[in-house]
Amino acid sequence: MQLGTALWAVKGASAPEVERAHARAIDLMIAGGPVAEDFPALFGLCLLNTVRGNFDRSTRLVEQMKELASQGDEAMRLQSLHSSWAYALLSGRIDEAVATADEGLSIYRPEAHHALSFQYGNHDPGVCALTFRAVAAALRGESLRAVAQLREAIDLSETLGHPISRVHPLSWLPVVLYINGDVDGVVLESERALAATGELVYPMLSGIVRAMRVWALSCRARYEEGIAELEGALADQLNMANNVFAVLIGTVLADVHLRLGRREAARAVLDDARALTDSMRTYFYEPELLRVEAESFRLEGSEADARRLFLRAIETAREHGSWALAVRAAVQLVRTSEVEHEADLKLLVDLCDRLPPENDTDYRREAEVLLARTFTTT
Repeated sequence: MQLGTALWAVKGASAPEVERAHARAIDLMIAGGPVAEDFPALFGLCLLNTVRGNFDRSTRLVEQMKELASQGDEAMRLQSLHSSWAYALLSGRIDEAVATADEGLSIYRPEAHHALSFQYGNHDPGVCALTFRAVAAALRGESLRAVAQLREAIDLSETLGHPISRVHPLSWLPVVLYINGDVDGVVLESERALAATGELVYPMLSGIVRAMRVWALSCRARYEEGIAELEGALADQLNMANNVFAVLIGTVLADVHLRLGRREAARAVLDDARALTDSMRTYFYEPELLRVEAESFRLEGSEADARRLFLRAIETAREHGSWALAVRAAVQLVRTSEVEHEADLKLLVDLCDRLPPENDTDYRREAEVLLARTFTTT
């Protein structure tokens, strides 16, 4: 089991070597039934399947951990929640991710629980709870809270003096800034995160950061700097079977291809990404995948297909509780439609009303400009 935890940091959560190490530990415990000593192996297998997108199997493992934790101590309860908030966020259950992370933070005490890091994923559970809570907040449109919580997670990791724990919030901060639409912030924080992940050789997270950096450069019309980098990051995730993050990076790559007018290249990447998600009933980044697919159809002249996918992206985001991604898709629907639809404008108004007052993002500002321009001319 210790071998699986060590390999996690070097190879990534879903690497075959990690799976073999944890599976061997599970094989050894099956004869007597799961007991408290088996908890770290269950945790490792749960997160391995979560990152691979095997959410049905993750669900069963999360429930097993809950059952064992109900008969165990505070540390087991915290780690059960740890597996739950990771599974909930990546499978698109945003409110559940918030609830479980908050519950975990109410339990967490650094002096008692940081030592668990070396048995459970080699990163601190409190830092992880703050990090995933922040990503969920960004998806809900709580933009300022999301950034503040990630700063808090970074501060905690530095206080703990644990470099691998520090990499987690540093790597997710560019994602949150990407959700917020903060191009300058993504460039700045991705460079900072890449310096940290490079020191530790952490390909699972460095690939996500590289994708965010290339997206930001593409927004500045610096396209060619990042295509090869994105393709390399995608290949790394696929080699590690990190399907959840491979789809995220593939979606960003397709988006950049479309900005360059490379529709065929974008379609090939989107088809591959869609194949990876076929077995996932729900997935946190699906609204963005659908939004980019819709834009691909629009650029090909298939207006009806584009509209259908934009609306599906919005509905999927609403089901997830991801108001940020819902507004992003609705903005693009209204901005790119050849014919103005009153229902689309009303939908955008309703979605903006769901954003919290603290929302300070580019997508909200773009929505307000669109709506102001429309209602001024009607």
